Amino acid sequence: MIFSLIERSFPEHIPVAGTILDSMRFGYILNLDRDLLDPGMAAQFREVCNRIKSLVQSDFQIDLLFCFGRVYPSVRQVNRSYEEAREIMNNRALIHKSDIIFMQQNPLQMQLEYPLFVQKELVLHVRRNDKPKIEELIDLIFSKYIHSMKYSHEKLQEMLITLMAGIKAEVLAAGFEPKVHLNILRINLCHNSHELKRFLIDYLYGLADSIRARAQNCDNIYVEKAIEYMERHYQNIQSISDISGKLGLSSSYLSRIFKASTGVPPMEYLNKLRIRKSKELMEHDGCTIGMISRLIGYKDVHSFIRFFKKYEGMTPKEYRMNVLFNEDSGTDIPG
Repeated sequence: MIFSLIERSFPEHIPVAGTILDSMRFGYILNLDRDLLDPGMAAQFREVCNRIKSLVQSDFQIDLLFCFGRVYPSVRQVNRSYEEAREIMNNRALIHKSDIIFMQQNPLQMQLEYPLFVQKELVLHVRRNDKPKIEELIDLIFSKYIHSMKYSHEKLQEMLITLMAGIKAEVLAAGFEPKVHLNILRINLCHNSHELKRFLIDYLYGLADSIRARAQNCDNIYVEKAIEYMERHYQNIQSISDISGKLGLSSSYLSRIFKASTGVPPMEYLNKLRIRKSKELMEHDGCTIGMISRLIGYKDVHSFIRFFKKYEGMTPKEYRMNVLFNEDSGTDIPG
């Protein structure tokens, strides 16, 4: 049905003969009365193709791509026009799905300068897991290179492969080992540049997620080690640098990952740990409040009382009298 629709849509004064090349491709020979495809006829063909594309998209949800080879004076040379069109179709992933390509109007002579600055920026934002910025940079690549129609498809494909491979190489060199495989052959399986863009963005998202997952795993290990160190040395820790120094981290980095994992900063976790230990010590009658304060790591008893009241809602003395005495006697103390 689509094949016949295309064949019938060209103007009556232009003889058209077509054949079905395979399930996804049709080929047509147009018999023109001139040696060059002038702008007026190209505009006429573009209008016809756009009308066909609209109908097919509406009725079948299929995006058609039209490519016209050059005009040749002899029927014996028509194979050249076919080969030109086929070359374009083989690189359909680099063509915008709304494009209609005329080889005669696209010499593709410009030299392509590799976008090293984009590679560096993409590496930076992949490592930061900044997905909006990743997508913005891929949009830039497509608008400046892919959709500009200034460069050969071979050069564009080579540039994209080099770009993706370069990004992964830089990520590996930085010490990350992302578990994402780039299947270069998938580039040629994309049906248009929209699919290609989605493929490249998804690949970079996968790199970013892989790096983030690995970093989170490392962060969790550091948090576990920090907690273990506090459990063993809570009596002697004076500042967060005492903990971060033992782990080989900066204080600011440890604070960030610790709070992200536990919901509280390291020093608040330490104070809560000390208060828990103090409650265990209060069960022994021989321990005064001052002794307990020193045993759990506070330099002065006032700091101990302040933190105890903050987390328990009462002073250590009130806790010992009201809670521990109540538990031992089994009676309720009014007020």
